[in-house]
Amino acid sequence: MAALRIILPAAAIALTLALFLQLAWPARPPIPRRTSRRGGIGIAVLTAVTIVLGMRMMGAMLISSLVIFPALSAMRVLKSFRGVVIASGVLSLVCFCVGIVFSYAASAPAGASVVLVNLAAFVLFSLAAFARGKL
Repeated sequence: MAALRIILPAAAIALTLALFLQLAWPARPPIPRRTSRRGGIGIAVLTAVTIVLGMRMMGAMLISSLVIFPALSAMRVLKSFRGVVIASGVLSLVCFCVGIVFSYAASAPAGASVVLVNLAAFVLFSLAAFARGKL
């Protein structure tokens, strides 16, 4: 059972990274529209696996903060799918690191700190979109 807790997340991370690299830097011309459905299903399955495993390990509030807030924030300022995927991944990582550092410095709960940092990033991105006239 302990090995399963290590193997499943490692497999999900490896598969996510492989699909991300394929989407971000394709080695061939773009896939025609009629066959691009497989990539969408793959991303949906990986997202579902990440959420289910993350809820069991970290809790619903933290996993929703790490998955939903960065994507919503990135969609406020970017239009392309690729840009939103890359920006939300980077934003999620940055918000998580800042939240952990804030949690350590303030002796606050880590999950709540990460959620607050993600919320602050969402507000900043919303203000940026409003200033640019996109909202």
